[in-house]
Amino acid sequence: MRAKLHSPSAVIRPLQPLGELLRRLLRRFRARPAEQAAPVPQSGSDTERRLSFMLESVPVNLWSTDAQLNITFSQGAGLHLIGTSANEQVGMSLYEVLKTRDPSVTPLAAHLRALQGELVRFETDWRGRSFETRVEPLRDADGRISGTVGIAMDVTDRKGLYRALQTQSVYFTALFENAPEAIAILDEHDHIIRINHQFTTMFGYTEDESVGQNINDLIVPNDIVQDAEHLTARVTSGEKLSTEALRRHKDGSTLWVAIAATPFGVADQPGRVYAMYHDISARKAAEDELKTLVMKDELTDLPNRRAFITLSEQALKLARRLERDVLM
Repeated sequence: MRAKLHSPSAVIRPLQPLGELLRRLLRRFRARPAEQAAPVPQSGSDTERRLSFMLESVPVNLWSTDAQLNITFSQGAGLHLIGTSANEQVGMSLYEVLKTRDPSVTPLAAHLRALQGELVRFETDWRGRSFETRVEPLRDADGRISGTVGIAMDVTDRKGLYRALQTQSVYFTALFENAPEAIAILDEHDHIIRINHQFTTMFGYTEDESVGQNINDLIVPNDIVQDAEHLTARVTSGEKLSTEALRRHKDGSTLWVAIAATPFGVADQPGRVYAMYHDISARKAAEDELKTLVMKDELTDLPNRRAFITLSEQALKLARRLERDVLM
């Protein structure tokens, strides 16, 4: 059995509501044979009814022992998960159940400390299940310690989910940090929450310099900030975006990037944006060079016939849009 105490210095205090409720339940159950798995009575106070509902519906186990650590009560919907039933272990000693008398074994140590007046919390694995456990002193009507009372919540599924989320987090972090594209995660106000290493390589800003800054103020040339704000507004409203635009390096130089931005949500938090940037400056330079070669005469370096036709078509389109005449 693996176990871990939550606090080495346990809190010393009398058990209050749980011990009193358990005493009531014990008085009702003592009239029944130990081998009967009788349901917890439904009459009594609202608190008793809630406890009864918990024992029958939630994967928890509730038990008590006397001062010699003989089990006097055992109920809970979680018992079947460890292959036992209600009150099946009543009459057995805790030493028999744990199959040890070693006082260093955490569950046994917790009960021994409870007999000394301490409240002890610990985590333990038992018969393939994981439990968060609490053991306290059980006191009689005069306040003297007459035994112990414990409650264990089965957290196996929760721990499994937590491990799965941890694994996913590790995978995401590895992909995020090692991606060949610059990546920034933005909040609903376009402020940077997180960047990867490639973002620093591409734009020159470290994480400390970037987090909390508005993405448009940080990497967008001043003369096109309005266009950039329009793009981020579209993404924040739920639109996926793919475009090409000029962006600015920390040193003031500009570079062409392909931008892919996707909105996403995290629980009940406001919308987030996942933005990726791919440097396409080399491609743009090649396209400009090709356009120059196509539009200019190699010998005179003057616009050729193709350039004349292209510029004429552009002038005609502009004139029609402005409803003006064109002199050719």
